[in-house]
Amino acid sequence: MVVDDDRVYPRDALETYLYYSELLPGAALCFRGAAIPRSLDWRDAKMIYASELREPRRAAVITGCGSYLIQPRFFDESLWDYSNAPNCLDATIECRDPPKFFAKCFGRAYLSKVRLA
Repeated sequence: MVVDDDRVYPRDALETYLYYSELLPGAALCFRGAAIPRSLDWRDAKMIYASELREPRRAAVITGCGSYLIQPRFFDESLWDYSNAPNCLDATIECRDPPKFFAKCFGRAYLSKVRLA
């Protein structure tokens, strides 16, 4: 479970994550997420807040500021292999425009794999 140190979480946050991780064992879970907008402009994204839901809902993007739970089994040893990582540390400004940022770091082929809601 990953949390922000400057936010207050519900008393039952951990219990809620554990409950839904058993119900949805293959899912990464979060309290705040969003679908990727058709425009690919993050400013157009509509946030999904767990506090407003009665049942789980899919989100394409997990926003870390609302906490999330991922299982270690979701990753293999390649997570730690940076030998082929793109050099995009100089793309700070472009992070404000995610499609350009990802295209620069991962190539246009990456964007063609993104499924829009």
